[in-house]
Amino acid sequence: MDPIRVLVPNAREGPGINVCRALRLADQPYYIIGAEAVPYRFWNAEADEMHPLVPGTDPRFIPQLKALAIETRADVVYASDTNDELLKLSKHRGEIIATGARVLMRYGYVRIGRS
Repeated sequence: MDPIRVLVPNAREGPGINVCRALRLADQPYYIIGAEAVPYRFWNAEADEMHPLVPGTDPRFIPQLKALAIETRADVVYASDTNDELLKLSKHRGEIIATGARVLMRYGYVRIGRS
């Protein structure tokens, strides 16, 4: 069985580390593609590969995330962050899906939960 390729923004922050560790414990094989705004954090990441990505507050976040999803052939994009990245990713869900990757949340649910 081929591993599912999961793109995890903020893979080196607490929630991202937890996602990576949880995927490692699963019976299904996963290939973890980490992204992080702080390059010095790459050295001890728990992803199979790491890529630079601007923070979710940066207007270039979605364009860079889409390009990274295409470049890495991600099957799923999972926002481990519960703030700006999650809100932006859910709001631009259709654009991410157009890259061929799945997104596991919908904007209405995230927006309502945050208000």
